[in-house]
Amino acid sequence: MKIQIIGASATGKTTLAEYIANKHNIKWIDTDSYYWKAGTNQTIRNTVAEKIALYHQDIDNLEDYVVAGSTYSWYKEGFADVDLLVFLYLDENTRMQRLIERELARHGKAGLACDENGNCTNDFIEWCRKYYTNLDPNEGGTYLAHTNEINSKQVPVLKLDASLSTEEKYNEIMKILKR
Repeated sequence: MKIQIIGASATGKTTLAEYIANKHNIKWIDTDSYYWKAGTNQTIRNTVAEKIALYHQDIDNLEDYVVAGSTYSWYKEGFADVDLLVFLYLDENTRMQRLIERELARHGKAGLACDENGNCTNDFIEWCRKYYTNLDPNEGGTYLAHTNEINSKQVPVLKLDASLSTEEKYNEIMKILKR
């Protein structure tokens, strides 16, 4: 079983991937770990060559895995052998609220700029707001990049509402894989 889960930030890719990995006792991969040099607290990015090397360390010789995220913007060949590509989508207001809550939990208010009304943001949140409007074909983590990835892969695609419970999403995935 090889499953790739993509979608905008805060749609629950990691939660779902971890759930599937634990349920089936298979490797869980988070592509976010490819972007940053280990031990740099997300301050120094890996080069594309370093990302590809990390990808191969994870993927080579694996029969089963579930991955949260994509390599498409920097390694189009990545995860080409999946059995199923899952695209998670979520109401934009709900997604942004989840994202802000997650950023506050990670960094506290000191890591965000908050106005007098309590509206908080940071560079990452602002980048995430552009998920649907960023039309740069070389930018990863955008709706355009995910659409291009979906259209380029010759695998079944399951589009799932991320507001479903984790168990409900899992059950939908299993229905497709058992066909």
